[in-house]
Amino acid sequence: MARPRLVSDERILAATRECLVAHGPGVSTGVIAAQLGLSQAALFKRFGTKERLLQAALVDDPARVLAGLAGEPDDRPIEAQLAALTLALLDHFEAMLPRLLLWRATGHGGPDFDAGQDAFPLRARKALATWFRRARALGLIGDVDPALAADVLLGAAQLRPLMRHVGGGARHRTGQR
Repeated sequence: MARPRLVSDERILAATRECLVAHGPGVSTGVIAAQLGLSQAALFKRFGTKERLLQAALVDDPARVLAGLAGEPDDRPIEAQLAALTLALLDHFEAMLPRLLLWRATGHGGPDFDAGQDAFPLRARKALATWFRRARALGLIGDVDPALAADVLLGAAQLRPLMRHVGGGARHRTGQR
C-alpha cells in the first residue's frame, strides 16, 4: 500500500514558484524540497524532472479562461458581459505574466508560442471574435469588425498587467472600473 501524500501537488507548485521568486531561475530542487520538508527524490517521483516541475509550476493551462470566452452573449447588459470577459482575461494575464517571465528566465521559450494554431493567444482571439460576431448578429453591439474587437480586448487585457509588472502599479480589482 502506498504512503499517503502529506504535501499536495498544488503546495509543491506554490513552493516552487516562491523559491523561484526568492532564489531565481537557477534554484535547486534541494532548496525547493527543503522548503517543503521533502526529499529531492520525492519531488522527482512526482514530477520526473526539474524541467517538468518548473513547467507545472509556471505554465498555466488556459482551458478555464478559454471556456469562459467560448460562451454565448446572454441577456445581461452588454457592458456587464464585456466587463466579465475583460476581468477573466485580466485575471489570466495577471497570473501568467510573472510566471511566463520566470519560465523564460529558466532558458525556455514561450510555453505555447510554438504551438501554432493551438497557441493560447490565437485560440483566445478566435473565441473572442466568435463572441463579438454573435453579439453583433444579436444586435447587442454595432457594426464592428469582430477580429479587430477581439484584438483590442486582448491587447488591453495584456497591457494592464504588463504595465503593472514593469511599472509597479496596483493590480486590478474585481468590480473596479
